[in-house]
Amino acid sequence: AMVNKSPWLLSLPRVVIHSSENSGYVFRKQPVRGCLSTLEAVAEALVALEGDRGQLLKAALLAPFHQMVALQCTYVQDVEDKNALPEPPILRPFVFETMPQKLLPGA
Repeated sequence: AMVNKSPWLLSLPRVVIHSSENSGYVFRKQPVRGCLSTLEAVAEALVALEGDRGQLLKAALLAPFHQMVALQCTYVQDVEDKNALPEPPILRPFVFETMPQKLLPGA
């Protein structure tokens, strides 16, 4: 992250905001889970700073953002949420057709 490359930025106090949702930028892969666009981060900060009013401000900020993303997705083929967690693999038991010799009792 840029902040880790600058001694000046590292010297400043900072606040960490944990997002309540995944990024709405569904066609753009975030570097790590929990990363948000600048607008989404500002919306989360307003929730933390403004109490009940913060939720209204967040909704007002994110409404045009979600419309923009929806519009951009109409121009992208096979849009998928690049930030969604992958489906866990389906585990099936492995069945030996014949028991390997080394696993047989007394072998």
